[in-house]
Amino acid sequence: MSPTTEKAMLEILGNPTTGPFGNPIPYSNYKEKDMMRILDVDPKNTYSIEKITEELKRDSATISFLQNHNMVPGSKVTVADSGDFSITISVNKDDYFGIDKFIAQRVYVA
Repeated sequence: MSPTTEKAMLEILGNPTTGPFGNPIPYSNYKEKDMMRILDVDPKNTYSIEKITEELKRDSATISFLQNHNMVPGSKVTVADSGDFSITISVNKDDYFGIDKFIAQRVYVA
């Protein structure tokens, strides 16, 4: 992509500093927020999803699962319970589902 095209595209998009999954765009003046893995949060609190790691993005089935459950940056998520192998969460008050610890280590919230 030419520099002119890239500049125009970024202006149209409002000069974002992150991509759709919350990962920094190179040379965008991105400033890291104070985030933690969803695996490490206190249950019963609500958090905002900030970032889904590149590792999860590479797996189309995992990304589809997360998108189908509205687990994307900007969504609010509540951790209902945390067990040895999975975590029960909700992005809607009455819609609970589980994610395994592999995913929970790679989704960051604030």
